[in-house]
Amino acid sequence: MALKDEELMQIIVTADNAAFIDGVAPKGRVFPVIQSVMRQLGHESYQFAGVNENPLVKRIEELHSSMYRSKDLAIGGVHGGVYMFRDVFIQISVPLIYGTVELDILRLTDMSDMQKRLLAMNPAFFNQFADQFIDIFDFGAGFEGFDEARHLEERLLPKFGLAKYQLQAAAATLCSPFEFQGAVQSGLLAAELTVKAGLSGAGYTDQQLKKLNHDMSNCVNAFCEVYDGADFERMARVSGSLPKFVENRYSSEQPGRVETGEIVMKAQYIAGEVMRQLSGWSLRQRLDGVSERSYP
Repeated sequence: MALKDEELMQIIVTADNAAFIDGVAPKGRVFPVIQSVMRQLGHESYQFAGVNENPLVKRIEELHSSMYRSKDLAIGGVHGGVYMFRDVFIQISVPLIYGTVELDILRLTDMSDMQKRLLAMNPAFFNQFADQFIDIFDFGAGFEGFDEARHLEERLLPKFGLAKYQLQAAAATLCSPFEFQGAVQSGLLAAELTVKAGLSGAGYTDQQLKKLNHDMSNCVNAFCEVYDGADFERMARVSGSLPKFVENRYSSEQPGRVETGEIVMKAQYIAGEVMRQLSGWSLRQRLDGVSERSYP
């Protein structure tokens, strides 16, 4: 006799808990759960998917997914960021890419259809958006080696990974209903970590990096000395306009909404410019109809 959903659900919950204890993330638990449940029910050979998928496997998948929200099971892309359209924060995603694809950069956002139309109607806003999208994409490209981009050396992944976490934390904060000021420190730290990671790529030791302290001017000067292809004028101007990391950390006066968005977007620019020097590549080379950089 077939198990009732309630009975099957009890077995699924037990299997899910075992996967949780084993350290498997929610989005990766469905496979060990299916294997565990099917084994307990005496099934050793079965098809996971396709036209001949075992009906019981389908039931397990559906019941297991009901334990979570869609965002709990979502598989993220390579990287993500944020664009501030006027004073509204737009989420940008860099997807996993296999083979040759055609990119519609507006579709890789959570903008409404009307927001997309309004953005496309204003060349200044669209060019700014394109610049930010390219910065975010270029930073992610170094981790995956898209197209002709050089993949980051293995030894640099931990340091760039730290910067990536902070960039994504800043974007996530701005795109959430929580206090936007929480993104300021993440943005400032991300900018510093990215430049220092780039310097590690040029042979700087951890001791040399520590001597730079949290001084972005020193960091950018040192970076552009070893990477002569970097846009020193823009990097120096942008980094010089950012709040001082330590002073901001202890200040009761924090930037407003628009200024906070600018800080995070400037950090994304710095991250993109750093990665371009190491990867030798930019999405701008592959996009048609995109103007020369105008932001920041």
